Amino acid sequence: MHNNLFPINQLRYSSFRLGFPRSGTPFSNLLCGLLVAGAFSLSGCGSVKEMNTAGSPPVAASVEVPAPAGILFVSTDGDDSAAGTADAPLASIQAALDRVQPGGEVRIRAGVYFERLLIQNGGKEGRPVRVVAEAGAVLDGSLPVEPLWEPAEDVGPGVWVTAMPFDPRCVTVDGKFLTLLNQSRVTEAGGAKPDWQWTTIFKEGINSKGRGATWKGVNGLGFYISEGERFYIRLQDQADPSASKFVFAPGEPAVTVDGASHLEFSGFEILNTPLGVKIVNAEKVVVDNCKIGPAREGIGLGKQSRDCVVKYCEIFQNPYSNYIPDEDSWETWTAHKRGGWWDMRGIKISQTQGGHEIHDNHIHHQWDGISSMGWDHWKSTAEERMGWKEYNQNLNIHHNLIEDMNDDALEPNSAEINGQWHDNLIVRTRCALRVKVIDVGPLYLYRNLFHDNREDIRLYGELELNPAEVFIYHNTSTARVAIMSNKVKGIGTPNYHIYNNLFYARQWWGNTGGSVEPNWHGDYNVYVRQDDHSAWEKTREMAEGLPQDTHSRWVDNGELPFASLTPLDLSLTAESPARSAGTDLEALFGRVLPGLENTQEQPDAGAIPFGQAMPTIPRPR
Repeated sequence: MHNNLFPINQLRYSSFRLGFPRSGTPFSNLLCGLLVAGAFSLSGCGSVKEMNTAGSPPVAASVEVPAPAGILFVSTDGDDSAAGTADAPLASIQAALDRVQPGGEVRIRAGVYFERLLIQNGGKEGRPVRVVAEAGAVLDGSLPVEPLWEPAEDVGPGVWVTAMPFDPRCVTVDGKFLTLLNQSRVTEAGGAKPDWQWTTIFKEGINSKGRGATWKGVNGLGFYISEGERFYIRLQDQADPSASKFVFAPGEPAVTVDGASHLEFSGFEILNTPLGVKIVNAEKVVVDNCKIGPAREGIGLGKQSRDCVVKYCEIFQNPYSNYIPDEDSWETWTAHKRGGWWDMRGIKISQTQGGHEIHDNHIHHQWDGISSMGWDHWKSTAEERMGWKEYNQNLNIHHNLIEDMNDDALEPNSAEINGQWHDNLIVRTRCALRVKVIDVGPLYLYRNLFHDNREDIRLYGELELNPAEVFIYHNTSTARVAIMSNKVKGIGTPNYHIYNNLFYARQWWGNTGGSVEPNWHGDYNVYVRQDDHSAWEKTREMAEGLPQDTHSRWVDNGELPFASLTPLDLSLTAESPARSAGTDLEALFGRVLPGLENTQEQPDAGAIPFGQAMPTIPRPR
C-alpha cells in the first residue's frame, strides 16, 4: 500500500539548532555534522548510516575542556569549545553535563534546545550537581520532520500519509497530543481481528462497548507502519493535515538520568517527548519546578532509583482526543487500551528501591496521574508476587492536584510497604484512587479530597490476591458510589480498614466484574445521600446485614455536609453530620496511624476537620 508514494529522500527537515540545515534541504543532501537523535547520523560528509536506537541517547559532541569552578553556562549562541563562563558559554546542555563536577552547577539560558540529555555525572552527599534552567529555557525532544502529506484514498476518506524515517512515539497536532495506534496490536500479522485492524479503524472509527464505530470523542488517530516507513493520519472532520503543524518525537526520553546521584534538576520546560525525565540507578535526585508537556509521560522513576523527590512540577499531555471522563471519552479509552500504547502516566514509579517523595505537583489532561508498579510481569500468582516485595517501599505521595484524567489519578500497586498517599486533590477523573492488587502493606490512604470523579475509591482485583494490610481513613468523597469493587475475587480484602471517611454518595457499594461480597473492616464513616436513587436503600440494607459500619451515620436529607461544590469547598459546615462522627483510630488499632499524631476520641469524619479551611493544593512555595 503506497509503496511508491514518494522516495524517502524527498522528506524534508526544518531547521535544527545543533547544525541542521535550513528548511527545504533534502534528507539525502544533509551536510557533515548532522545528528538526528535516535534515528540517523552522518559518518563523514554526505554519508548517512543508521544508528542503534536501542542504545543510549545520542548526545552532541563536546570538546574536553577543564571545567571552571562554580557555574557552567549554556546559551543557544554559545560554542562547545568555549570555557563555559558567563561571557563564553557552551552551546549544548550535554557538553556542560559532561564537564560538571560534584558541587558544580549548569545554568541554561533562555532558548530552545533540541537535545535529548544523558546525565551520568552526579554529585556527592552535601555537594550535589545542580542543573538550573533560567526562565524561557525549553528542552524539545522532537526531530525536525516536515511531512509531505498525500491522500490515502485506498484506506478511507480523510486519511493521509507521509514518509517517516522513524517510529514516532509522541506526535502533536497544533500542540495537542495525538492518539497513536500500535502496529503490533492493529495488524493482521499482530493477530488483530478484521474489525480491529488499522485500515478498518481508519475507515470507520473506534467501536467501544459495542455501540458502533465512531470518530466522536477520539477525534483523530495516527499510525506508523514499518513496512515502507509510512505514517498515516486521520483528523477530526477529515481535516487536511497540511493546514496543521505537526511535531514528531522518537521513543527516547528527553532526559535520562543514569547513575547520577545527588542531582538537582530544576526550571525546565520539556516538551514533545514520550517521556520527560527518566531516572534509573541513582539516588537523591530532585526534579523541581519543571513544566513537562505536551508529552506522553512526564517522569519515570525506574530500577535502582531511591530517595528521589519530584515537586512543584506541571505535567500534561494536552490531548487532541477527549479525555474528560464522560461517554464521549470511552472511544479514546478503548483506542489506547485495545489498539494503542496502553497506559500513560504523569509520574510512573516502576520497580524502584523506594523512599521517593512526590508532592505539590499539578498533573492535568493526562491519561493516568501517579502510578506505582512493582511486578516483573502482570499475569502472576499471589505467591510469585511476594518475591517482588522489595520494590517501591516507603513512598510518600502528597499534596498533588490531579485533574482531567481519562483513567486513574492515583494508583498504588504491588507491595506498597509503608506507603503513604495523602492530602491530594483529585478532580474530574474516571477513577480517583484505584487500590490495585496490594500484596503486603501497610498502605495508608488518608486525607484525600475527591470531587466530580466517576469513581472515587475503587478496590481492584483481577489477580489472585494476598491478604495485604490497607488503611483508608479520613478522606472526603463525592462520587455516586462510596466504595467500588472491581474484579475483587478469591479471599477478597479481609485486611482493608475503611474508617472515619465522609461520603456524599448515591449508594454504599458497587460491584463490577463479579466481585465477592465486601469483607473489609470499616466503621465510623458518614454517608450522606446525594439523590433519590433506589440504590441508596438497597445498598444500605446490604450494609446493615454485614459487620461493617455498625456505628456509621446515614443521612437521608441530601443536604451538603460541606460548604459548596461550586465553587469547590469541602470544609465542614457547622451543621455537618461529619462532626464528631469518627473514632479514635489509635485506640482502635493500638498504634498511631500516619497523619493522626494528634488523636481525638471523637474526631470529625472526612479530610478536613471543622474549623479548617479548604486547603490550597498544590501548596504555595
